[in-house]
Amino acid sequence: MIASNRFLIDIVLLGAVILLPWWLVVSLLIYTFFLFNNFYEIIFFGFVFDVLYGVDIGVYSVNRPIIFVIGLILYIILNKLKQYLRSYA
Repeated sequence: MIASNRFLIDIVLLGAVILLPWWLVVSLLIYTFFLFNNFYEIIFFGFVFDVLYGVDIGVYSVNRPIIFVIGLILYIILNKLKQYLRSYA
């Protein structure tokens, strides 16, 4: 049951990455991070967001993986935060 819900939420989040602004996508990813254990999709959706809407920074106009790195940092911070919350103890 939970695996099918996770799959449906992944499809909704993929649609959100394509259609919604970045700040709303990040908010949805943080919310769903607390719904599931080991929500690695936050890193995947950061990568997808960078592939679709990469930011050109620098002289050589190479796309930098900004949202991907933010996803990695969020994953690490939120995993540590989950350990200190009462509902995840």
